[in-house]
Amino acid sequence: MTKRQHHIIDYGGEGETIVFLHGFLSSHHYWRKLAPSLVKSGFHVISIDLIGFGNAPKPASSSYTYNTHVQYVHNALAQAGVNQPITLVGHSMGALIAMRYARHYQAWVRTLVLLHPPLYINTEQARTTLRDTSVLYKFLLDHPARHIAWGTMRRLSMHNLARHSAISRERSLEHIIERAEGMRDINRLAQPTLLILGSRDRQIYIDNARIYLKNSHVLTKIIDTGHHSVMSRPQLILRLIASFAQNSKRPENKV
Repeated sequence: MTKRQHHIIDYGGEGETIVFLHGFLSSHHYWRKLAPSLVKSGFHVISIDLIGFGNAPKPASSSYTYNTHVQYVHNALAQAGVNQPITLVGHSMGALIAMRYARHYQAWVRTLVLLHPPLYINTEQARTTLRDTSVLYKFLLDHPARHIAWGTMRRLSMHNLARHSAISRERSLEHIIERAEGMRDINRLAQPTLLILGSRDRQIYIDNARIYLKNSHVLTKIIDTGHHSVMSRPQLILRLIASFAQNSKRPENKV
């Protein structure tokens, strides 16, 4: 039975806990195709709206740094009553936050599944790559009138996919994605980790992983998809998450 606490959605289930963290501009709704099926497969599933997005608080005073996001996730897990190590699944920016959370709260995370994290090696590479995506993307990131465009998108978007504030959007972009610390974090993870990259996503993520990823705890899979494999190939992602959560367990520990 699904239980909602505004920014925490508990889909129920009796098995090992899987926690979902959505990506930039998204919300818990991103996982709607996966969560019920994983419950049926024997998992306890929770999805969290990151601070500044979806139904979560959007404080204008927040810096929306890694520390802000990590502590918010930690508080949400405590509020949800989680008391066993989890499988933590993050998409895009949520994968970056998942990695940092796993480093700070190592005992709370048994395994990690990282879906399409933006793996940049420095801020210059991140900013250049994002702005080279398209003219529209550059407009939305830098143009003085970008707030009008974002406001229109929020009014027209479905399922809270763009429900955020200008402050949460721009500070999270700057302090998480453009900070470009994902490659450093992934090389310092101690947990068994599944890294999923898309062959039709930004090539720089694959290139950087091939050159700079040196962590033997990380299993990399490159699949035929773009950035949103959860939407385009949900059955494949379901199988990969379930298999990795079941077969890559660390010793049981209370948290």
